[in-house]
Amino acid sequence: SIAQAKISAQKGNTEEYKKQMREAIEAWPLNPLIKEQNDLFSSIADVQVTTLNELDTLLAQGNRREIMKNRGRFIAAVQNDTKRTNDLEEVLNQVLSLEQEIAKIKGLNENKNPWGAWEISRKAQDQFSNDNELLRLSVELGEEVPSFIRVLKNAEKLEREKHDGLSLTWYLKAKSIYPKTSYAKDG
Repeated sequence: SIAQAKISAQKGNTEEYKKQMREAIEAWPLNPLIKEQNDLFSSIADVQVTTLNELDTLLAQGNRREIMKNRGRFIAAVQNDTKRTNDLEEVLNQVLSLEQEIAKIKGLNENKNPWGAWEISRKAQDQFSNDNELLRLSVELGEEVPSFIRVLKNAEKLEREKHDGLSLTWYLKAKSIYPKTSYAKDG
């Protein structure tokens, strides 16, 4: 029963653990392994509580990368918690999506297309505004294509001010700098 209780504890099945420990205590009340098992279960529970608290803090901070870095611990800790499991799954999917965007950005930049890389980084920032790596990449790319950015910002400003003819002229100017620009097509 103690061995089965240990397995139940490792799986996070508290009810089965209690049942197995009750049976073990009834079978041999003075068994020295009972205290050892209770101490082990307490330490496992403490680690799980600490890990869940850490996950909650990181979720509240929106610190996706730190969650991704420690995903193994968090996955183990949330096994019996549907809400946290769903939250963790959502964050891990977001980080994978972010990493895909960063890979595209780096790929375009390495292939001598800093304009396209900048556009993707700008769009990705709408969804991942607090990611430092994405922000760093965006700033670096902005330093490579300042005239393109300036032209686009002028076009967007004129469009907001309802100067459609002038904004179209500036979007066409952006398109002359980078023919594949999605902003000029959208504007």
